[in-house]
Amino acid sequence: MLQIALIKIALALVIAFAYMLFDVFNERNVPDVFAFGTLLFAAAAALFGATSSNILTSYIVAAMICGLGYILYKIGEIGAADIIELAALVLLIPLQPVPFLSGASQLGFPFAVSLIVDTGIAAVIMVPLYYIPKAFSLMGKSVFSKISRSDLSKALVVVIAYALFFTFIATLFAVGTYGLIIFASLMVFSSLMLLFQNPITLSMVKMASYSEFTEGDIIAFNLMRPSQIIAAKRKISNFGRLVTPAMISEMKSKKINTKFPLYKNAVPLAVAIFAGLVFAILFGNMVLLMFR
Repeated sequence: MLQIALIKIALALVIAFAYMLFDVFNERNVPDVFAFGTLLFAAAAALFGATSSNILTSYIVAAMICGLGYILYKIGEIGAADIIELAALVLLIPLQPVPFLSGASQLGFPFAVSLIVDTGIAAVIMVPLYYIPKAFSLMGKSVFSKISRSDLSKALVVVIAYALFFTFIATLFAVGTYGLIIFASLMVFSSLMLLFQNPITLSMVKMASYSEFTEGDIIAFNLMRPSQIIAAKRKISNFGRLVTPAMISEMKSKKINTKFPLYKNAVPLAVAIFAGLVFAILFGNMVLLMFR
């Protein structure tokens, strides 16, 4: 049983690494054949070396991820391949195993909880580290001119909120070194995301017409005026944040060559998922690690 569990963990790492390579080196495009193939493979692998209870848990959690993920996909919040990857990983690892390095109790939580929490924290850290230097390389010192007083106020509020929350938590629990590092990282990188939110967004976006659209692309509504969005919806019945084949076809048939802000350099979420997977395997749920 232990050997099978270790094999499944190794398979999960291989699959997540492959998704990361596609996300980084294939312009955020994961082939459908690969994505659905990994999901079917994981669904079959879940049947081996597991109790009926664990098998049921893995299928239920994977179905929930697919269901909720599909809703987020349709409103343009996450890529379809990212949803399928998360579902495949939790099929292979239904329950959080004892972390290899921390040994901290995981309270019998589904592995999906640790994976999603750790992926979210990894993304918060990754976005400023990658996009702030990129913004400076594209815009130079003009980056600072794109930081508003509102952005500065939001960043300060986040710093104060984290500091107060940490102080409150530290009076109730024994927060160790891990907790201090995680809290400090979240505080610093969350505030940086808010402070540089406009330069970060601009470094992700490219103005593009329908000829450059691909299915699954996201239009940056936050960079459009409400009047522009309303006008576009009047001209294009299928217009929305998520680029669909129907939208592209309609724009082509109506010869609408208007350029829209498109997230062509969006966050490669598969990198954060891989980092979250590694951390969950080695240390477990970051939240439980903080309040150990």
